[in-house]
Amino acid sequence: MKNLIFFFLFLFSSSLFSQTVDWKMLENVVLEDAEDYENIEPEILKLIDWLGNHSLDHKKRITANAHFVKWISGSANVTVELNPFVLDYSKKNTDFMILFMAGWSKNVLEKGENKADKMDGNLAGFNYFLDFYEKGKDFGVKKDRKVAKLLKKRKAGKLEGFIAKISN
Repeated sequence: MKNLIFFFLFLFSSSLFSQTVDWKMLENVVLEDAEDYENIEPEILKLIDWLGNHSLDHKKRITANAHFVKWISGSANVTVELNPFVLDYSKKNTDFMILFMAGWSKNVLEKGENKADKMDGNLAGFNYFLDFYEKGKDFGVKKDRKVAKLLKKRKAGKLEGFIAKISN
């Protein structure tokens, strides 16, 4: 019985460690051509998860944001469309813009398609920062009436229709 418990603990803990971001690799990676960007996509997925699970005031947040922006700026496989309406939801929590792009990117990378359609990408981006908004004050999130209204739309099943309306 002890061996079985140890085995499950080992499996669980090793999967946690395998999901950590390789900061040194991101710091030293050379991004010159499309293949370079594509080769680090698995690490970018870990970085996106890191962004979604660490507070806005975490000591590595600025570095994490910079690595993500550097990657997204040159990636041939992921193109995020930023519309002015997205800016309206990141005025009080400026990192929500990064989280929006991260959510869109994660959606594209996990589906294995080169580019998400606009609706799918917008929905993934909004959902990613709304999930983060729900984490609240402990994650450094400032209350925002506009974002809270958007969250209510999501809970009522009206987010997709709302996004379709504002993105046209």
